[in-house]
Amino acid sequence: MPSLFAHQFQAEPGGVSIGTAGLDFETTPEYSLQVRVTDQAGNISETGAIVITVIDIVEGNPPAITSSENGTLTSPVPAANVGDAIYIIAADDSDDTANELTYSISNNPGSIKVNSATGEIFLNAEPGFPVSFDMDEITFDATVADPGGLFDTLSITIDILSADTGGWG
Repeated sequence: MPSLFAHQFQAEPGGVSIGTAGLDFETTPEYSLQVRVTDQAGNISETGAIVITVIDIVEGNPPAITSSENGTLTSPVPAANVGDAIYIIAADDSDDTANELTYSISNNPGSIKVNSATGEIFLNAEPGFPVSFDMDEITFDATVADPGGLFDTLSITIDILSADTGGWG
C-alpha cells in the first residue's frame, strides 16, 4: 500500500481498515487502492483496483435555542397590539451563522405564526381587532436551523392571562 495512505488505511489479513487519522472529504474525497488477493497456499494471486468514495457530512455544532420555555400573554389582546410579537425565539450558533438561522414552528393550534428570519411569534389574526382566547395556553414546538441543516427544537408554552381578573383566561 502506498505510504501516502499509510496513516488513513491499515492493511490487515483479510481486509483493510481505516487508520486513526480517519477520512476527510474536504482533504481527499476519493481514494484509489490496489488490492492483491492470494490463496491460502500462496500459489495464486489476483490484483484489482478499489475506489473508496468519502461522503461529505455536515460538520459543526447545531444552533441552540436560548429563549425561555414559557411566556405569557394577556387576553384580550387590544386591537392596537395585535400586530406586535407575542414571543421571540432566541438562538445562538457557535458556528457564527446566527444571521443565517431559519425559524419554524410546528404542533401549534393555528392561532400563531412565525417570522422565519427573526423568530418573532405573532398572533394569526387581522390587525385592528381585539383578540380573545378561550384557552389557558398556547403550546408549540419551536425549531431553529442553520444553513448546514443542523437544528434545535424546544417545546414552548405561552400562558394566557385574563386582563379582567388577573387570573387564567
